Amino acid sequence: MAPEYGSVDSGFGLFVTQRSGTSKGDEVAMVAVWQGLDGAVAEAVEEQSRTALGTYQGEPRRIGQDANIERSISEGAYAKRQLFELVQNAADAMRLGSGRCEVVLTADTLYVANSGEPFTVDGVIALMGTHDSIKRDEQIGRFGLGFKSLLAVTDSPRVFSRSGSFAFDRQESERVLRGLVPGLAHYPVMRWARSVDPSDASRGDTTLVKLMKWATTVVVAPLKGNRDVLARSLTAFPAEFVLFSQYVEQLGLEDRESGAARAITLSHDEESDALVLNDANRRSVWVVRSKRHHPSKAAMEDGGYAAARESVEISWAAPIEGTPKGVGTFWAYFPTTSGTTLSGIINAPWKLADDRESLLPGAFNDELLTGVLPSLVGDALASIHRPWRPTAVLDVLPARGKEHRNHADDVLNEPVMKAVSEGQCVPTLGGTLRHPTRVRLHPEGLTPDELELWASACPDPEAWTSHAVDSSEH
Repeated sequence: MAPEYGSVDSGFGLFVTQRSGTSKGDEVAMVAVWQGLDGAVAEAVEEQSRTALGTYQGEPRRIGQDANIERSISEGAYAKRQLFELVQNAADAMRLGSGRCEVVLTADTLYVANSGEPFTVDGVIALMGTHDSIKRDEQIGRFGLGFKSLLAVTDSPRVFSRSGSFAFDRQESERVLRGLVPGLAHYPVMRWARSVDPSDASRGDTTLVKLMKWATTVVVAPLKGNRDVLARSLTAFPAEFVLFSQYVEQLGLEDRESGAARAITLSHDEESDALVLNDANRRSVWVVRSKRHHPSKAAMEDGGYAAARESVEISWAAPIEGTPKGVGTFWAYFPTTSGTTLSGIINAPWKLADDRESLLPGAFNDELLTGVLPSLVGDALASIHRPWRPTAVLDVLPARGKEHRNHADDVLNEPVMKAVSEGQCVPTLGGTLRHPTRVRLHPEGLTPDELELWASACPDPEAWTSHAVDSSEH
């Protein structure tokens, strides 16, 4: 008999109840799943706080420098990216298995809960530092910067994880650091933290308690302002994010003030080898293909610090049903403002401008665009092809240089079309794809009736191009 699980609040912490059945009866075992103040994560929080204070004692100027770093993050390019960054962190925690993420915005608090791997000691070190992330190459976020964007909406972010819980607080941090260097205009918030008991900290917060019953980590941000920014982020959150984080099987987004709620799920249609994305009952179908690439030395040098990965993954999500064809976009796990005439979404850890909104020209991005993407597109055409819609493949291809949108779009067009033309890419009257040299195009100027007669009487439909391509757009 499979184990059954339930939850109970003991008054001293949250527990999972595991009941295993036997022929003679049931035996109940109580297992605590929320670590208190004596775990490795709690010790790491205290150690990092002590280290920061020791550093500041020996080098007082660092206090102002670290405060300015936090301000540049929360007031700069990350100022309105809180939801993106927290969902990215949640997705990274689920990479070892499928999972669930829930975002809840109440009148005065933001909650982001996820299943998956709980917080680690290395995660604490990265979070309480800057540009010191230990995340692996395949993970989305890397440098612990995104979490600091929370300071634009809260003065006291808290992390509750089954491995240990801790809290930041602007007033407490200022009080402690002012004792070392008084009179500064600003003090850092996230270099000093304190461990908290999850039972004590969650008492009276029914939303948090409910989330802790299933989640492994919950980030809680009592709001000081900018709630409207978060509300808009919830409404505009791109459901297509889960196409590139397929282990996030469920993503819930709820604004309890407005009553707006979205449930985003992703499933695999084995018959068509496609992904079905459901966003609050809005259904779309996509073919997603990915390749891992080891950047060359020249690309790594151009990518610099922000792109410093031994390997990167580039993905292409091609729209099949339920979403407009035509202009596509470049994503760095979330949309940029750079467009492309290749339909769908091209996702990779691009080297971006400081605003994180546009791709920069250079060897790193160009190597992905010209050396990896073309074969990725060419290899995906067989999965995109639909016999009942012969132009499905042609609909997603780029504009072959006719519409210059930006540097990235310009450099990918010719290599992509070359790679496509080297494989089976032309839809036939017989419903398959064939190489361009093995299929013939019907004469121009035929009427629809003549084309229909041709198709019905053609002795070798695999040798002739589908008449559906006889339009100006194709």
